[in-house]
Amino acid sequence: MGDEGSGAVLGKQLLADCIKKQLPEWICEKLYDEFELTQEQIMDKVYTHPFPSKFLASFTGFIAEHIEEPAIFNLVYDSFDAFFIRNVMHYDLTDMQVGFVGSVAFMLKDPLEIAASERNIFISQVLDNPVAGLIQFHN
Repeated sequence: MGDEGSGAVLGKQLLADCIKKQLPEWICEKLYDEFELTQEQIMDKVYTHPFPSKFLASFTGFIAEHIEEPAIFNLVYDSFDAFFIRNVMHYDLTDMQVGFVGSVAFMLKDPLEIAASERNIFISQVLDNPVAGLIQFHN
């Protein structure tokens, strides 16, 4: 019932911020050039093509490549913070650790860990895929 912190949400925020001129112009120009997209094509892909979430999530790599840009970092941080508030904070985490599996958490581990630590949430591990955890568990 929530997708805070997902690749689709991050991609949607990135594209919306570019279209609404909320990000530095050079980032948006680089994005449009790299993906060979116009604002009109973005709107078309989101609203008329199948699987818009997949399209939106395809920008996660671009986000990770530009995470040092404060506006991009804040976009990611805010989404992860919303995830922790909505999905984690209502649990008693006194003696608990939280782990993450998936490419988004793995690629964006630094802002994920910062958002968690500012909410006093301890992340035990961040894995790119579940197979690594299964191998580690069974060895």
